[in-house]
Amino acid sequence: MSGPDERWSCQNTELRQASKRIPHWDLRHFVRDVRNGTVSAGTVLRHLLPYLIETYQGISRNRLPRWLLIRGGAKFPAVHGSLTKTPVKRLDLQPGEPVRVRTRQEIRQTVDREARNRGLSFETEMTPYCGRSMRVDRRVNRIIDDWTGRMLNLSTPCIVLEGAVCKGLFHGLCTRRTDTYWREIWLERVAETEPTGTREVRA
Repeated sequence: MSGPDERWSCQNTELRQASKRIPHWDLRHFVRDVRNGTVSAGTVLRHLLPYLIETYQGISRNRLPRWLLIRGGAKFPAVHGSLTKTPVKRLDLQPGEPVRVRTRQEIRQTVDREARNRGLSFETEMTPYCGRSMRVDRRVNRIIDDWTGRMLNLSTPCIVLEGAVCKGLFHGLCTRRTDTYWREIWLERVAETEPTGTREVRA
């Protein structure tokens, strides 16, 4: 019988115990990835600077006084908003439906200073999908917290989109390619005849 003390275990929840954490300042893994063919040197060069900026912002938020922070320690690229109470929008999206991801500027109008809407974060790794037409993969009503192993029941359902995975572009080119989770307010329905996978519209 499930209860508040029940814990779930899977590859994600055991990841911290099963792997060795790479310090932010250690860039040797980029060299290893190029040598073993995981990524190209060009890919590393394109994404190294954004990674370093996001890493610095993350460290500064935790260690520096606020008056020393750059733009308040905001994530890079900026995804935070200014709301104290975030709105909700229900579209009742179903698997297979075509949708368009709203622009980053539109999404920032729906999140708080921590880039969250109703507790769900809009992550920097989701920005490459802004402006693109995609399809709904599934609805998510509950999820296992990777850090605690607890089963979380979501009061506001979220959406998984086909192919919209974290590519690690701002996090050291991580290759886990985990699903990203979307609020319906970050999406809009499009006509069935509109093609999916269109190019990004920059906010």
